Amino acid sequence: MDHNILLEQVNRLITEPFRQSSVEFYDSTTIAKRLEGKDSLFHTCESTDGTCILSMIVPQKYDENSRVVSVLPANRDFTEEKNVN
Repeated sequence: MDHNILLEQVNRLITEPFRQSSVEFYDSTTIAKRLEGKDSLFHTCESTDGTCILSMIVPQKYDENSRVVSVLPANRDFTEEKNVN
């Protein structure tokens, strides 16, 4: 994803305390490196409407050198679970 588009989306959708960590989490230039030796990446944040979001990135495809070339991002509302704890 283009970095400017990422910043625009994060600034529009994510509350201030979580913006920097969200940009870092979705930085497509570092995802493959951060996934090395891992099955997935996780991140939690709060949206501007107060929803608690659990984000996950899972590798989907690897090249001939076992490097990640495709991922599946997923987001889930976990507001209720967070409020119970």
